[in-house]
Amino acid sequence: MAMAKCRECGAEVSDSAKTCPKCGIAKPVKKTSLAVKLLLGLFALGVLGQVINDGSSPTSSAPARPSEDDLAAKVSIKDFTWETGYSDSVMVLAKISIENKNAENVKDFEIECIHSGPSGTVIDRNKKTIYQVIQAGKTVTLKALKMGFIHSQAARSSCFIVSVRRA
Repeated sequence: MAMAKCRECGAEVSDSAKTCPKCGIAKPVKKTSLAVKLLLGLFALGVLGQVINDGSSPTSSAPARPSEDDLAAKVSIKDFTWETGYSDSVMVLAKISIENKNAENVKDFEIECIHSGPSGTVIDRNKKTIYQVIQAGKTVTLKALKMGFIHSQAARSSCFIVSVRRA
């Protein structure tokens, strides 16, 4: 039988007492349930584990692979020329050079072209996925790439790589 303090008056009472002999309150000592004790013990073990490991995660010898978004950031259009074809209704990339500055091959790259009218207002856009592999550190040049229908008043176009997939 252990002694504890009454939760009301602070007097020393037995932890099995039904009432406090000094103030008369029922259940003067709150007992902690076994489930709460187990949860507190597990939490303490987790904190202790973090302190021992210094909060660091295990390291591996292999470097982390870049995400496909990171890969796309290193694939760029070096230069391109465009024209309209098929009764001036289709944008054709007459010549486009795409450079892969990654350390790994990429494939299935998506190109987006945004078209502006003579006033500079954006009036149209095209997207197309090219199902081809670009080797690491290499540049590919494509010719006569049909991008799709284009607004008849398009005067300027800017193109960029939207996404790539790991080859």
